Amino acid sequence: MEERANGVAQSSPEPALPFSRRLPRMLAALGLVAALSAGIGAIAAAGGLETVAADEPERYGIGETFVSSQLSIDVDRIAVVDELPGTGAFPDEDAGERVLAVLVEVTNLDVEPRNASGTGGLGTARLEGRPDDAPGVSVYGDADFSPVALQPDLPTRILLTWVVAADEIGDADVQLILPEAVKSDSTLFRGESYWSDTSSTVVISGEAEDLGAGRGDGSL
Repeated sequence: MEERANGVAQSSPEPALPFSRRLPRMLAALGLVAALSAGIGAIAAAGGLETVAADEPERYGIGETFVSSQLSIDVDRIAVVDELPGTGAFPDEDAGERVLAVLVEVTNLDVEPRNASGTGGLGTARLEGRPDDAPGVSVYGDADFSPVALQPDLPTRILLTWVVAADEIGDADVQLILPEAVKSDSTLFRGESYWSDTSSTVVISGEAEDLGAGRGDGSL
């Protein structure tokens, strides 16, 4: 409705809706908020709002077999020894260094061979607290330092080694972190594929046996 003051048309404010007409709108708005809150609560309860960092890794110990990155891995032994010839680990005796060794039996479940030292293999394994220290990867009992190829369906005993300080490995369990990897088709090269790490990991843990000076022949 328009009114004129001093010859100028002015609009009067719209009358407020009565409460009886505003009430349904208010109830509808409250219902929408309640529905959204219930939906968010259900998603959170199902883990949909959890971050990847909160995921607990699978844990395995000595004598256990598990599958990761299409590798069947059997944890055989964890040991610390003064020296381990044939593995590429060269501790400095004068500095009090020793060799930490993790012996596993690995079977490649994929249809293609893969490098044991590369992504999707065992070369990405890391000791807890040493994220930048890659292991030496060698075939157990074989002094050949050529790259280790894991053939499909062929069990292979692999030795992972690190040079550690003499007092670095105590009574606490050794924690070995192994990222899980997925295989993808290359978008650049037809017929080629590659492995890439995911945010998921598995943890191998166990007490290290102290083998003293070792046997001198590269065996545990």
